[in-house]
Parts: sequence; structure tokens; C-alpha cells
Amino acid sequence: MAAYLVAVKPGYPRGSFRLGSRGADVRGVRSGLLLVLLILGGIRRASSTATESGGGGGLYALFLSVVVYRTLKREQFLKAAAKAVKTTGVVLLLIGISAAFG
Repeated sequence: MAAYLVAVKPGYPRGSFRLGSRGADVRGVRSGLLLVLLILGGIRRASSTATESGGGGGLYALFLSVVVYRTLKREQFLKAAAKAVKTTGVVLLLIGISAAFG
């Protein structure tokens, strides 16, 4: 219901649901759905920890966005990496300062 209200308010066009078109949609995102299976399957089978599965999933997502879908450009990647480094630095600084006071 919430999705319907969000779609109606800005006036998005109405679409029709056809069962045959859903198969094509699923084929288009099959490699993305494999990411979920990779992460959850690794944790569920106890072949990897959650951290290892997340790291592998991150690498697979990077591979998908650069090679398969070709949506991530070099400048976007560098901007995102710089932002992640800044956030990690702040967290590590807070941990270091709190350890000094502890």
C-alpha cells in the first residue's frame, strides 16, 4: 500500500502486469540475484563467516558493476572509495581515543 501511494502521488504512469514479461526481468537480474545466494549460502553452509561472505559479496558486486553492467565509472569509484576511507578513519580515530581513555 505504501509503494502504491508513493507511486501515485508524483503521477508515475500505470503499468500493466504480464506474467510473460517477468521471466525476461528475472533473466536480466540473474547475476545480481546470485550475489544474495553467494553471501547467504556461504554463511548458511558455514563455509565462510559473515565478514568473509560480505567481503566476497563486495568484490562480486564491484565486478558486476564494472564488467557486467558497466555502470560504475572510475571517477565514481574513486569518490566512493575516498568517502569510505574517510568514514573508516573517523571510526578508527574514535576507537583509538576511547581505548586511550579506557
